[in-house]
Amino acid sequence: MSLEQTACEDLKAFERRLTEVIACLHPSTIRWRIVLIVVSICIATGAGQWLMKLETRIVPLSQSLTNHPFFIASTIMFCSNYFISRCTQKSDSSFHYFFKDKGSFKRF
Repeated sequence: MSLEQTACEDLKAFERRLTEVIACLHPSTIRWRIVLIVVSICIATGAGQWLMKLETRIVPLSQSLTNHPFFIASTIMFCSNYFISRCTQKSDSSFHYFFKDKGSFKRF
């Protein structure tokens, strides 16, 4: 078997494994997108209500924010979802399974 044939087989195996990993992650990404869309709509709604009130210009910022718990709760949910997704993304990187030491390909 020539070097080119081996490289071609390795590339095909890599492509199959990459497709498999992406297919396994698809339901998880759909859930995160739905959560992100819902929380973003809640933040936009809360921000709209917060900015449309005339009291917002008169009272201090801390008092104004305590008067709008929906906006605060949505913002906290958004930030916590962001940090949770970043933590799971770093710990769930499946791509390091594709390679052994010194860049050689690992087959599954």
